[in-house]
Amino acid sequence: MGFDFKKVKNGVEGVKHSFNKITKKRIEGIKTMKKKTLITTVVITAVVISSTAFYFLSKSNNLSYAKEDSKKQYEGFEQVKNEEKEKTSLSDEKGQSNSVAKVVENVMPAIVAINTETASTEDFFGRFGFGGGGTTKGSGSGFIFGQNGKNILIATNNHVVEGANSVSIAFCDNSKDVKATVKGVDKKNDIAVVCVDMDDMESSTKDAIRIANLGDSKKCKVGEMAIAIGNALGYGQSVTVGVVSATERQVVSEDEGSNKCIQTDAAINPGNSGGALLNSKGEVIGINSIKYVSDSTEGMGYAIPIARAEPILQKLAKTEVSKNSGEPAHLGIVGRTIEQADQERFNMPKGVYISKVSDDSPAQKAGLQKGDIITKLDGSNIDNMSDIEEVLSNHKAGDNVEIVVKRESDNYKEQKLEVTLGSAN
Repeated sequence: MGFDFKKVKNGVEGVKHSFNKITKKRIEGIKTMKKKTLITTVVITAVVISSTAFYFLSKSNNLSYAKEDSKKQYEGFEQVKNEEKEKTSLSDEKGQSNSVAKVVENVMPAIVAINTETASTEDFFGRFGFGGGGTTKGSGSGFIFGQNGKNILIATNNHVVEGANSVSIAFCDNSKDVKATVKGVDKKNDIAVVCVDMDDMESSTKDAIRIANLGDSKKCKVGEMAIAIGNALGYGQSVTVGVVSATERQVVSEDEGSNKCIQTDAAINPGNSGGALLNSKGEVIGINSIKYVSDSTEGMGYAIPIARAEPILQKLAKTEVSKNSGEPAHLGIVGRTIEQADQERFNMPKGVYISKVSDDSPAQKAGLQKGDIITKLDGSNIDNMSDIEEVLSNHKAGDNVEIVVKRESDNYKEQKLEVTLGSAN
């Protein structure tokens, strides 16, 4: 069998051709892989760059929003100028509560110290009724709740200004005291409104003060933060912090009256009376009062709920300060409260029974008679003599008021009379 060189050569050529074909495919595969790798690298790089750009862009936008929110929050804390009537919130845009320090910082311009002087009839030996002729100084607190024309309106307790010959206000900027006028009082609820003429105030004081933001004491819950601000002990403004212990605690006042109050363990001391009880948002939820006491508790303070106080404040704010003689108003009757037993036994209406009408008195001139029962005076319901005294305390001699009476001879039919109040002197 001979060696076929031609077949061997063809075989070698076939192997060479196959090797070249395989090598070519590998080279093309490698090139394809390089292209894919390059594309993948480009894509990944693009994604990384885009993500980074998006992150910093988002960061920038968030900072812008934060700055805008901060600006809005700052604007929310702007002081209310005296010329403005609207109130601004002491909380931020979302209604979130602020720290105690921030609340105090923003509400302090609305808090005032009230200083009074009362004529004293006590002599050197401490005896009353001997004509000592001196004066007794007192102090209390209050807060600005509104403006009426050129007058700044201040809420406080009646017992802070009761019987005072003079009242002055110390504002937050420590400027000199400004003379004030008692605009109206509600003895039963221990509430009073004092007003200050803006013409008597320094321009710096006008710029410094603000109107307090009144909250809703009905939404107050036990356990919530309570902040009391006032002129404690007459030493200047101070702050105490506690919680709301009860929302409708029935307490007895020093004059044996009773009311439902907010109870708190935030210390309320003499001088705090008339000041503001605040929630964590800096809203006034009550008027502090040391008049309300309780023998069964210790370390508890009480405040008149703002939900009850606000309509009274609005009513007293509308009372016109008389420009007449300035002498206390006088009606000229002797009366007694008709008790529940008398109402049931004699079928008498609730009110004050007139047992005597003084000669030539405003009551006699208006047509009032012995036996008449006073049921209303100047639009206020009359249940007892204290109610009459309260209405008269908001008027001066010469004021005209409407009085409603019921007469037995006329089957207790209601009659309306006009009376010009006189002077007790």
